[in-house]
Amino acid sequence: MQELPITAPVNPKNLDLCTRHLLFADQYITASDYPDAEDEIKQAQKYCSPDDPKLLYMEAVVADINEKDSKAYKLYYRAAKGYIKKGDMDSAFKCYSGMLSINPNGKEVKELKHYFEDDNY
Repeated sequence: MQELPITAPVNPKNLDLCTRHLLFADQYITASDYPDAEDEIKQAQKYCSPDDPKLLYMEAVVADINEKDSKAYKLYYRAAKGYIKKGDMDSAFKCYSGMLSINPNGKEVKELKHYFEDDNY
């Protein structure tokens, strides 16, 4: 029997306040507790850069859940551009996928498409 590595759970107290609030927001979204997720995002906005792709992505997810498609699409796009700039293509792809679900023929989708055309996506 193969032993699995034991990873220490993340201690939220060791995270910066931006990341901590986004982590809690993500947990609330997973639990379908959207009002609390929105509250955590509002708290995160006090500590995160307004251009932080993690913040933009979480804002996009909540806008998407609330069927604010235009807002969600723009936020996913801004987050994707931020992740691409950082070289985090997996996170950028999540944003791109969100954009595709809202407006697959949008000019921004076409602009980003070439990043995801290789065999890895």
